Amino acid sequence: MREETIAVVRRRLKQEIRDLREALDRWRGLQGVEDASDPERMPDVEGMTYRSWKQRTETRLQVLRATLERLDDEDFGYCDDCGNEIPAARLLAVPTTTRCVHCMSAREERGAQARPMVF
Repeated sequence: MREETIAVVRRRLKQEIRDLREALDRWRGLQGVEDASDPERMPDVEGMTYRSWKQRTETRLQVLRATLERLDDEDFGYCDDCGNEIPAARLLAVPTTTRCVHCMSAREERGAQARPMVF
């Protein structure tokens, strides 16, 4: 894995982490409460929407932080399934990926076949 690719991925991960933290802080500020999901302070629908967004955002932050920690591992940038190097273009497009396009497509195809068709 080329150092310059890792440096770009690192910058992008750090920037997205900052952006998500700022978004969480802005939302809290707009609500004027420490925990904007407090059911006593928010209408039900708005509270559910916020809680869903907050949960997705916090999950994304965890994934980004874990990827940031993995950047220095010698196996970063190699597919978890086949072991081949993940192309730099894919890592730059999807820095959190752990699979090459071929293996990810195969995995998605297997998942689609396992799901029953709904009519």
